[in-house]
Amino acid sequence: DDGRWNSIGTSYYSNSEAGATIGFAASGYGRVSLWARFTGVQFTGTPTITVATLSLKANATASATVVNLSVTAIDSDDPTAPTSSADAAGRAQTTATVAWSGVGTWTAGTWYSPADISAIIQELVDSYNYVASAKAMVIYVLGAVDSTAGRQPATYEVAAADAPKLHIEYTAGGVTV
Repeated sequence: DDGRWNSIGTSYYSNSEAGATIGFAASGYGRVSLWARFTGVQFTGTPTITVATLSLKANATASATVVNLSVTAIDSDDPTAPTSSADAAGRAQTTATVAWSGVGTWTAGTWYSPADISAIIQELVDSYNYVASAKAMVIYVLGAVDSTAGRQPATYEVAAADAPKLHIEYTAGGVTV
């Protein structure tokens, strides 16, 4: 599941929109951020994350001013989905964060990814036991305070195939998975 919220300006939260603007949505709403929850994450052995990417499919073409974003995750063991703006903004986040700066033009139907987010995933794996049982991870894409434009990734409500994707590769005991 996925959704968006803002924590500056008029309070707004949705987990059922077909397109979730991230960055700056409209006057009065300020910084708008996206959350994406991935369930059933489990590893074998003691994992060392080698590659981790979050992919977002553009739901709309946007060519306005570049957007500055950052990626982090909820720092919690098997987190539930946020249920309000206050809940999303108030959750503890990983120390690891990845800047996604200077996001340029998006073309509808094209997939986009920030830099590698392995450090974020490794922090979660090191903190919580993803070997013993499958757990959830909630990844945040945060709009920067200085954003004056937005990008609109597709959400699960557009189509399950268009929802945010998390890809993780790791080694455990010398074997790459």
